[in-house]
Formats: sequence, C-alpha cells, structure tokens
Amino acid sequence: SEGARLLNGKSRSSTDLDPSPLIVMVTSERTLLLNGKLDWDFCSVVWEATFANIVHLELVLGNEMSVTHSHDELVVWYLSDTTFAESTTDDKATIYAKALVAGIDVLHSMSVFVPHGTGVELATKMSRMDGRLGQNFESLAGSKIKQD
Repeated sequence: SEGARLLNGKSRSSTDLDPSPLIVMVTSERTLLLNGKLDWDFCSVVWEATFANIVHLELVLGNEMSVTHSHDELVVWYLSDTTFAESTTDDKATIYAKALVAGIDVLHSMSVFVPHGTGVELATKMSRMDGRLGQNFESLAGSKIKQD
C-alpha cells in the first residue's frame, strides 16, 4: 500500500503526519515499511516485523471526528527481541523467571497511517497471514466512515 505516513511527533494533529511517502508491504513472513521517496534511498527498510513477533493489531478508522480523518491508523504491537519470539514455551518461562518484566521490555508498537480505506485491506491481509491476529477486520469495511 502506497501513501503510508508516520507521525512527526507525539501529538495527534493531522499536521504532524510526516509528508515523506512510505510503502507498506505484507509478505508471507513479515510486514515491512519502506521508504517511498524517489531518491537514492528508495525502498530502503524503515521498519519491519515478522509475523512470529507481531502479537496484536489495532485498526482505527479515519472519520470526521478524528484529527487524521484522511488516514486510517494501523497499530502493530510486536516483540522487538527476536530470540524471545522464537523461543519455546520452556525457554520463555526461564526468561520470565530471570526477569519478571521481560515481556514489557520487548513489547513495542508502531503506528502507521495509511490512506483512508486501505487500513481494513492491510489489517485483513495481515490477519490472514497469521491466524493469531484473527480479528474480523472485513466487518469494519461496512461501518459508517467518511467516504472521500
């Protein structure tokens, strides 16, 4: 999906969306955020997470009431420590025993703003790639949201 954006700062104003174009790419193993600016750095990886590391997806649809009404927000919750995500259940128990906050240390989120209407499509693709993310995002497509 082309036309993705990130926030410049921590506030939620529509003017804080970074104007630099990004491309969201979903493969069978991971989700990538690529530089979409036509320069020497075109298609370089800005962010990525494998489906083994993604633990939850949130989708906030743009509407007249949101400050980013022309964009849907896809929030990807992921584990930044790949060894933790690939560990067996016994290994994870050992990690927790050594550090009770191990999960909190490695849990991060990435908010990606995509053009209005493409958020449902992306979230649906991601949930189809990994059944653990199995919310029914397609049902949101019929909800009453602003039409551009």
